[in-house]
Amino acid sequence: MDSFSCHQNIISNNKQNMKTCIIVDDEKSSRQLIREYLEDYPGFKIIDEAENGKIAVEKINSQKPDVVFLDIQMPVMTGFEVLPHLDEYPNIIFSTAYDNYAIKAFEVHAVDYLLKPYTKNRFAKAIEKLDNSNRFEKQMQFIDESISKQTTYPKSILVERSSLFFNIKTSDITKIEAYGDYSKIYTQDKYYLSKNGLSTLEEKLNPEQFMRIHRSTIIQKNALESLSKLGKGFLARLTDGSEVKVSRGYAKDIKDMIY
Repeated sequence: MDSFSCHQNIISNNKQNMKTCIIVDDEKSSRQLIREYLEDYPGFKIIDEAENGKIAVEKINSQKPDVVFLDIQMPVMTGFEVLPHLDEYPNIIFSTAYDNYAIKAFEVHAVDYLLKPYTKNRFAKAIEKLDNSNRFEKQMQFIDESISKQTTYPKSILVERSSLFFNIKTSDITKIEAYGDYSKIYTQDKYYLSKNGLSTLEEKLNPEQFMRIHRSTIIQKNALESLSKLGKGFLARLTDGSEVKVSRGYAKDIKDMIY
């Protein structure tokens, strides 16, 4: 075989082994950093970027990359909310400023979890994991099952008030209180009746958005305005002006929010 043919074979093999990538992050600087780090890896080709989850779903499904560098907290859809909408599942490397999603990331068999800010050496370790064929095969074997088990949470719910049913956004809920076998769902200026008990509603609502602070009370985290100590628990003041007790048994979850 002459030198020209050998050269052509090398080019062909490189193309076949090339890993295509899409970078998904709402911060331009974060996308640019990954671009710069990937310059050291000629076997990777960046084919596109996305700045939010909705655009990411469209681009991943249409271009089917081998690897996706995926942020978690983004506008429109989070990184985890992107996954169930994908037709095929690429290798996922999460890249995020939040350390509290690491366990969940590996439950969906992510290749790695890069915690911002990360160094070039830490990035290199993530790339090394992509070359581990055993891990790749394991990921492909179990990722469908993992994604299918993910729970999708409602963005809005129908609730009753004065014999009428109203559609309210879950993001508008400030708190939910037990009301016998039923529950009262509060927004900033109204409350509605749900025929579901508190525990049933707790299972249906996004735990990243809502938290139980008492056996008879659930609050939306974004509705928490301030806390004051109350014995071994807390007194929580919400954005609607109401105050609710955080019982001792649930105080730890509130403390985890304190930095």
